[in-house]
Amino acid sequence: MHSGPPPGVELAYDVAAAKLSQLLADIDQLDSKAGVVVSVLVAAAGAFLLATHLPFDWRVVVASLLGLAIIAAAGAFLVRRYEDAPNADVFVRYAEGTPAQMKERFIQNLLDARRQNRQKVFLKGLLLKIAITLAGLAGVAAVTAVAGGVNFR
Repeated sequence: MHSGPPPGVELAYDVAAAKLSQLLADIDQLDSKAGVVVSVLVAAAGAFLLATHLPFDWRVVVASLLGLAIIAAAGAFLVRRYEDAPNADVFVRYAEGTPAQMKERFIQNLLDARRQNRQKVFLKGLLLKIAITLAGLAGVAAVTAVAGGVNFR
């Protein structure tokens, strides 16, 4: 009969901890990108609204697309509350165990945190892609309007 933690628990814990750490670093990078995208979109919208000489209908289309892009990018930036594991306060309470026992006890916390964070990273990435796509569509609409494109009337 086997007593104590499984022999591979320490390696499994270390790998799970490294994966969670990398995911949290990826989240920081996405947050930085989201902040840049929001800033660029707000600046582009402001410049567009101040400098445009497009017909009113085209201004509405381009401004709406830029507005939706800003909302999507801000949504990506606002996706927060990431999980980190193990909780240090709880971890300390179990300090009487060996390192292997503690890792066995808390490995599921690491895996749960990684799973929850992956869902948030997916949402954050999706919102950023939507924002960039909408901004691209706004650019295409502005170029089309300047080139004498479609008349809405």
